[in-house]
Amino acid sequence: MAVKKKDSARLAKRLGGNLSERRKQLGWTQEMVAERVGVDAETISRIERGAHEGERMPAQAEALARVVADDVAAQRRHGQVDRMID
Repeated sequence: MAVKKKDSARLAKRLGGNLSERRKQLGWTQEMVAERVGVDAETISRIERGAHEGERMPAQAEALARVVADDVAAQRRHGQVDRMID
């Protein structure tokens, strides 16, 4: 069980870091993202740091990822994204 928690924490930090980087590339503040996702800015901060707080965090991280993905898709349709960064 401890290995799963370590793996989960590592994945959460990696996902959070990627989301934070992309948010900054888009020129969005945490407050702007929070409004789009429907949470407060502190929740976005926790997601970006990879902090876990109960069952809701994965759902909120998924919602944040969808917002970013939707924006990237829109930019691609308009020819504004040349390549994606992993």
